[in-house]
Amino acid sequence: MIFPTRLRRSGYNTAGYGKVVHWDSDDTNVWSYGHWDGAWYTYQHEELKYMNASTQPDKTRPEEWFRDHQFTSKMIDALRVLHKKPEYFMAAIGFKLPHLAVHVPHKYYAMYKGRESAWALSKKELKYPQTAPAVAYRCCALPSFTYMNQEGQQRSHRDLPLGSNMDLIIPDQVRDELMLGYCGAISFLDVQLGRILDVVDELNLWNNHQSKEYKYMNASTQPDKTRPEEWFRDHRFTDYTLKAIRKLHKKPQYFMAAIGFKLPHLAVHVPHKYYAMYKGRESAWRLTPQERQYPPSSPAVAYRCCALPEFTYMNQEGSLRSSSHQALGSDMDLVLPDKMRDELMQGYCGAITFLDKQIGKLLDVVDELNLWNNLTIVLTSDHGIHNGEKGMWEKWTMFDESTRVPLMIHHPASPFQGQHYTKPVELLDIYPTVNELLNAPYDPMQVCHSSDPKGIWKCLPLQGKSLARVVLGDGFHMGQTNSIVRGSRRGKGKGKGKGKGRKGKGRGGKRGKMSLEQSLEATRHLSALNTTDVGVSNISSLILPSHTSFSEQMPTLDMDFAITQSWRCAPMDRLTPDWHARKPVWRDCSRDDNLIPKGLKEVCIMGYSMRTPDFRYTAWLYFNRTSMTTNWDQPPFEEELYDHRGETLKDFTHLELINLAKKPSNMKVVMILRDKLLKYLKANVIFHGPYPKG
Repeated sequence: MIFPTRLRRSGYNTAGYGKVVHWDSDDTNVWSYGHWDGAWYTYQHEELKYMNASTQPDKTRPEEWFRDHQFTSKMIDALRVLHKKPEYFMAAIGFKLPHLAVHVPHKYYAMYKGRESAWALSKKELKYPQTAPAVAYRCCALPSFTYMNQEGQQRSHRDLPLGSNMDLIIPDQVRDELMLGYCGAISFLDVQLGRILDVVDELNLWNNHQSKEYKYMNASTQPDKTRPEEWFRDHRFTDYTLKAIRKLHKKPQYFMAAIGFKLPHLAVHVPHKYYAMYKGRESAWRLTPQERQYPPSSPAVAYRCCALPEFTYMNQEGSLRSSSHQALGSDMDLVLPDKMRDELMQGYCGAITFLDKQIGKLLDVVDELNLWNNLTIVLTSDHGIHNGEKGMWEKWTMFDESTRVPLMIHHPASPFQGQHYTKPVELLDIYPTVNELLNAPYDPMQVCHSSDPKGIWKCLPLQGKSLARVVLGDGFHMGQTNSIVRGSRRGKGKGKGKGKGRKGKGRGGKRGKMSLEQSLEATRHLSALNTTDVGVSNISSLILPSHTSFSEQMPTLDMDFAITQSWRCAPMDRLTPDWHARKPVWRDCSRDDNLIPKGLKEVCIMGYSMRTPDFRYTAWLYFNRTSMTTNWDQPPFEEELYDHRGETLKDFTHLELINLAKKPSNMKVVMILRDKLLKYLKANVIFHGPYPKG
């Protein structure tokens, strides 16, 4: 808690208990609430009148009666007012608990009954040290300790005199009652802090929420037995979205609701029961030692490990702080241990399951409000992650584990419900797809935005293609509105009805392997343009005539590949004499020249990875950080080629282990894919550099 010197000089009374203090200056707002100075003692003596023992669990009074709950409510009110002002502000709160008197709602005290062994001390530890001087002895808060009678429900007449005998051994019962009350008080206080953090979430006041969350974690994967599901951010995000949908659907206008979930992003902090669902299922994600090591044939520039410099193992499933660690990032040939992989995957799968429940809650409301007939839903993720695959724990790579993400689109008029489009698409495609599905009047050649510090607007061609044909079939076109009438996806009325939906006709089975030449021949003459073939300059709505007969065959788009890019930099002096040595010297580049030490010379490389149905080809190209453009004249710094022909879903995380780019027999394949990638980049990628200074 901070009080500026000028606050006390300003004449406001900060001594009175329960006094709300506002102090305004030209650039700061200060708010404080709590107990300070002499008035505190008066209130403490008043509270002692309610107590039948030195530790008082209270079954009678509601939580709202307790001072710390009231302090918190005042704090929340102040935050809601102060955050609307343009100035910076400071809000301080001084909690009473766990200070004496230890007077807490009974349910928090009851949480620790039966857990006395956690704080048990020996007789030697319950006695003042004989070697310590008398001048250091300071006992006790009161001249006697009053034991509880029926958990404090009746007045007790049993006391233990204190303070007159330095050699007194404090009885175990006194220790237990003190700790039961103290731990209960801390838990009650934790709830109040949670209420404040909820408002910080609600008002979007966090500067770095993720760093805050690490404070609750005893290990890199943290199953949580203490905090209820309602405490977790994704649960709260879902509740906020549910309230918004209930409110928005009553209005006559169309609406859009967007929610960005945190999990399974780091920190992997999940309710324990979701983690526990995957205990004993380690065989489902088991990898060989080769699969838990960075591929020896892959270049050093593609190595990006790890999320943290070390992995902290769990101690008693995260209940206790751990001192067991695995160092990461300094050895590219490290085979990550099975134990680390197991803890990562248990937490990751638990996080996905917890997230699945939140999505289910959203879909339940769609059922309840009968919105399926007029609702488009898009579900995706911004990236994947390595959970030990290829010896990495990170997202910034160009392998399938990091770049391959789910993309699911529901539209009530789609004839392909439940079917899977098998060609790669890009997240860049979502924006033009949604625009066409919603019939938005936009021009793909003039998409305007302002990223300039001076507020100058730039209008550039849209990068990304529409997937509307894949969703709705070849029979759709844009024009005059026709209403769409279809049955509810989950059945009639409210609740979770099990209506019969259309079943997708997947091909199934494993495709036979084509030769490299055959596989590439089919895509040699692809169009170099990544644009939609639907005129959209005067769109008003989407026509789906009742007589249209959709084919069950899902349309195939011309572009059958997806591109991912990643920027790498390394100090030049660390790359000589062998620039291709297997050393983890590459890092993400800084866009701000001011963050680069003066005199440091860097090598900058931009990686472009093209994923086709059959291959992944990656070219690491020299990049000019001054002009922010690729140097097309130089040959690639490194190249990678991985074979995906004939793969199935079960192969995910088990492929891309051998870089085939340098094998002489694959030279022609590499040349074809390189030509295809570079032609596409030169024709379609718009470079926005240089970045503004500072």
